[in-house]
Amino acid sequence: MLRLPVAPTAQSCYNCRKRNLSLIYPPVDRLKEQMAKKKRKPPRNKKVAASDRLMSLWQSIRFPLLLIVLAFVPRLLVCWELSDSPLFSHPVIDSKVYHQRAVEIAAGDMPRAHHYRGIALLSLRKNREAAQAFRAALQADPTFTPARNELQKLDM
Repeated sequence: MLRLPVAPTAQSCYNCRKRNLSLIYPPVDRLKEQMAKKKRKPPRNKKVAASDRLMSLWQSIRFPLLLIVLAFVPRLLVCWELSDSPLFSHPVIDSKVYHQRAVEIAAGDMPRAHHYRGIALLSLRKNREAAQAFRAALQADPTFTPARNELQKLDM
């Protein structure tokens, strides 16, 4: 007698597929449980001790602070070694000019700064502001001839 294959129902096909997949992959229920465990977060305590907060602050600052100290120490050693040199306490050439200029600015004597500002404003064709800068330079030092010459050119 010849047997014809019977068409499987939808439920039996699902079971067959599930059985075949369970051989290859772990059961779906176990995967769902593992995912649920990963998603669960441990409960957080709202009250945190002051010492714990201080410790976490120290842990967050420790590395940047270490970098700053490690960068500062070699510079400090170089300055200490150079302090014996006569050039350290008596500036020469560029450093001497920079020092003199800083002393002038600190004293409030800034005719050159106003003069250079006036020249820059002249190049931008802002004659009124340039004249004000030249007048400020002459107020700071009435004998400053470059500013006087530029102001005379503007008045012509």
